[in-house]
Amino acid sequence: MNENETEEGTPPDINLYNFDDPHFQTCRYVLTSPRSLEACAKLNIRPVELLFKSKEEFSAAYKNFPDKKLEEMFVQHENTRKEKLAKARLERARLTRKYTNNTSRNSTDPGRKPSSVEQSRQTESSNKSATVKVDLVQNLPDRCYSAQQTLPEKYQDLLNKLPPQEVKRLRLAHQRCLQHAAHLPRTQSLDRVENRNSNMSTPREKSRRRSLVRWMPKGSSSPTDTRTGNGPTNDPSCRSSTTKDGEFWLRKCYQENEQSDRLKYCMEERERKSERLLKKNERERRRNLRNAHEERERRLKQAQERRRELDKMLETYRRELQEAREITHQRARERAYLRSSEEQLRKVHDRQQREQQIRENAKIIQQRQEEWRKAAEAMQKQKEEHVQKFLEEREAKIQESRNLAQAAEQLRAEMQRVYNLDSFDKKAQHVALVNELGLGGAST
Repeated sequence: MNENETEEGTPPDINLYNFDDPHFQTCRYVLTSPRSLEACAKLNIRPVELLFKSKEEFSAAYKNFPDKKLEEMFVQHENTRKEKLAKARLERARLTRKYTNNTSRNSTDPGRKPSSVEQSRQTESSNKSATVKVDLVQNLPDRCYSAQQTLPEKYQDLLNKLPPQEVKRLRLAHQRCLQHAAHLPRTQSLDRVENRNSNMSTPREKSRRRSLVRWMPKGSSSPTDTRTGNGPTNDPSCRSSTTKDGEFWLRKCYQENEQSDRLKYCMEERERKSERLLKKNERERRRNLRNAHEERERRLKQAQERRRELDKMLETYRRELQEAREITHQRARERAYLRSSEEQLRKVHDRQQREQQIRENAKIIQQRQEEWRKAAEAMQKQKEEHVQKFLEEREAKIQESRNLAQAAEQLRAEMQRVYNLDSFDKKAQHVALVNELGLGGAST
């Protein structure tokens, strides 16, 4: 809510269904609807708990938690918020139904005495309806000859809900009534309208008897005489048949007209009831908004007064805190000077100890390097001796292998010389050569 809305006294209607609208993000209050506030109060839910909180805002509120735990907490918080919002909306719907039922019960109570405002409104509406009906009756002769003779437009919604046959019957009855009223004098039409309005609250039989008495033909003032303008006829049979037909059509027109009037009266009564209920709800809503606005203003004044007191207390606290801070700074400077002196002495002592330790470590490292060098030289010498021994053994084995191969060659040559044996390969080659030259028979 901005400052202009507060000064004008017309705060926006923020309820449980539009409070998360981006248009209301800069408003001072979360909810302004009386039903929504009452529902939250009954469920002990603060309106701030229903606001959506992004993951970044939630993470900023809980910085010391790990990401996995933070994700679980965020999901649990969102589920709790949605559950509270659903409960609050259900409670608001229940309260709305409750107040609506109470309002409708009070508006339809027959024993309830109407107030002076309602009586004046009913009088005005009745006078207005009577004026409209008189105007309609005066204009009937002009409208009965129009191209389209239909019911008034304000009853079209009701006619659309009726079946086609019923609509056709109502239109036909309305047309006949207009045609019949066009042939009547203007004064009789006005009397008929006034009597119909007066008989609206009387029993049906009484109104029917009065209307039949009014419309009965008497002498030269019968409807037939009025239409023809020739006065009474001398033929009794003709007068009797004409009178019966006129009575039949008059009764028929009256019944249809009475049904149409009942329908109009019911619709007008329903419109008046709905209008009264709407006005009462509007007054109730405005009164609740005014009370809520006054309550918010009162709370705002209390909050401002409390804030001024807190500002004074805060100023006193700041002044005392400044004095205590100066004393603390002075003591801290003294302690820091002593601590720095002790720290310098300790650093000098530590540096001397580190230098001594470095010198001792250097000696130990030098001794270890000398020992490692000697061990490496001994190991290198041992490796060289091992390699030399390995080379000598390999050379001896090579020489032994050469001697053995030479002896085997000599032995093979000696055996070939002594036995002069041909190998199997040589014999096979010899046979193949003989067969190739064709000397097989000669050899045999």
